[in-house]
Amino acid sequence: MGLAFLQGKDFYAESSFKKDPYLQKLPLFIPFQASIQVQLINSGFRKNDISVIPNSYWVVENERAEKFWLIMRPFVHKILKDLFIAHDIQVPINIPVIHFRCSDVPFIRNVHYHFVRYAFYKDCLELAENRLQKKFDSVLLLSCNIHRSNPVYQQKCNLYEASLIQYLRNINYKVNLQCNSNIHDFAALFFAPVVLSPSSSFSFMSGFFGHGLFYSEGHFTEGKGYKLENKLGDWLKTGYSIPHSKVDDYENTEKVIAMLLE
Repeated sequence: MGLAFLQGKDFYAESSFKKDPYLQKLPLFIPFQASIQVQLINSGFRKNDISVIPNSYWVVENERAEKFWLIMRPFVHKILKDLFIAHDIQVPINIPVIHFRCSDVPFIRNVHYHFVRYAFYKDCLELAENRLQKKFDSVLLLSCNIHRSNPVYQQKCNLYEASLIQYLRNINYKVNLQCNSNIHDFAALFFAPVVLSPSSSFSFMSGFFGHGLFYSEGHFTEGKGYKLENKLGDWLKTGYSIPHSKVDDYENTEKVIAMLLE
């Protein structure tokens, strides 16, 4: 969509959206947005630029990718908000939402998906509370271990999930566990006052473009180097991810959990 606007064109979405009962109400046609084109060009993007963002579009590895998404953010937010209105989906949520991604990952060692040390959640909750001038006593933990998973992965994910729940309880947060439909979990992240993401496409698209504060780790490609410092916005908090190269076996949950608690 952004690339179409950059080139001065209308946007046509894939017709495959029509097959999904929820996505079918996304607009298949969006007219050219001149204001977005101006912002992109003023930020250094060119009309013949065919590499606006990397193939893994949600992995914000540099200032260029961040600029692109910050420009698109208000427009994408409205599209998602209109989608929820069309389906009469409202999530009156007033506590932070943590997206815990454990199913096929981290076991398959995808270069973009990593576990984060649990201190990430503690530190980001404190940042959010200071910024909002509000103390939360509970969090919503979104954790679904069935996505492209298997019985072994699910059993191990249950152990990882339990360890995170215990950690959060130890720092005085009540934990509400949720695994609903994709659209309702996406909506929970979208409407939440605070979203904590270990880095995933699901929580980036819902949280970054959502209503509340968004904090994420990750957004790097393992093998290309892992920068502990970055020049991006204060939404990206680095230094907590555990690279796959540091983990011998994710099925050794006791050893990995010890690393997560460091």
